[in-house]
Amino acid sequence: MSEEKFTTKQAAEFLGVSTSTIYRMEKENLIESTKTPGGQRRFLKEQLAMYLEKSKHIKAPQNPSQYKQQTQPKNISNINEEISTSHRIIFGSCEKMEELDNNSIHLMVTSPPYFNAPFDYQGFFEDYETYLNLITAFAQESYRVLQHGRIAVVSCDDMLVKGEKYPIVADITKTFLDAGFRYRDKIIWRKPEGYIRISRRSGVLLQHPYPMYFYPDNLQESVLIFQKGKYKYPQPDERSKIDIIEFQKNKWYLTVWDMVNNLPSKNKENNYPAAFPDELPYRIIKLFSNVGEVVLDPFLGSGTTTKVARQLRRNSIGYEIDSSLMEIIKEKIEFYNNFIFTGKDTIEFYDRAEGRIVEST
Repeated sequence: MSEEKFTTKQAAEFLGVSTSTIYRMEKENLIESTKTPGGQRRFLKEQLAMYLEKSKHIKAPQNPSQYKQQTQPKNISNINEEISTSHRIIFGSCEKMEELDNNSIHLMVTSPPYFNAPFDYQGFFEDYETYLNLITAFAQESYRVLQHGRIAVVSCDDMLVKGEKYPIVADITKTFLDAGFRYRDKIIWRKPEGYIRISRRSGVLLQHPYPMYFYPDNLQESVLIFQKGKYKYPQPDERSKIDIIEFQKNKWYLTVWDMVNNLPSKNKENNYPAAFPDELPYRIIKLFSNVGEVVLDPFLGSGTTTKVARQLRRNSIGYEIDSSLMEIIKEKIEFYNNFIFTGKDTIEFYDRAEGRIVEST
């Protein structure tokens, strides 16, 4: 008889927690999942039942961080949870990040809008030159605010618009080099084969099985890694030590990362255009920043980078031009919920057009 398996939502309902808590529990190795051929997580009912049994005799079993603290000696990861962080969301364009001082940021990670992408940004930019002007200003400002030796990460991809393929990866690379950055590396983010969002171009050859009709389906994005000068390695911060087991198990050491992208769902925060999965900033923030440092996302969107930075005990700053996303961002970063953190975090929403803080904790 096959073992009964749950989806993420079913596992959350079984344990009486949120789906985001399920992801945290998995990252903290409290529970494990397998993946279907299409990349969806599956959780064994037997293992979830064992977790419930173990948690009966401790307070608040729904909180994996508390469970871990009460069943294990206090260690570096527990100490991190006691560190308070601050986060600032600025509603304004990143073309001029006038709120930030020179050399004030430790890491930049973002995903710019896809140039006039069907379904997400159709007709958003007047033309490709307008798009590249935005990228140029964004690259120059990122260089200005980033500290010497630190990292800028851009998740992007070439874009097919009305039959024309735009070389966005190459153009962003050149733009960042022109801004003064060094080209450090590139990671290929490989998405599940069962989900192709924009188009299935390979169908052309199926209809016309002859030479010159080949167009491949795209399952990847480029995660470009740039560096501002060379880094002087200080005394290691033990609070920020990378989990080698996680590093090896999930194959962070490769130039190809298999990660499930956000699929359309009834959850409005995941339906925001081009929202990247938590796993992307999670890896980048762990690999290129220390606890207590400042992470910047110039195209914040629904707030994924802020959410992950907060979980990893980093401070953050995000820029977003659409102020109507404030409630979606609040929901994603659990603005009203400090229970899951032992420290007291502060979050501020600032509207540049109004010149004032519109809400804060």
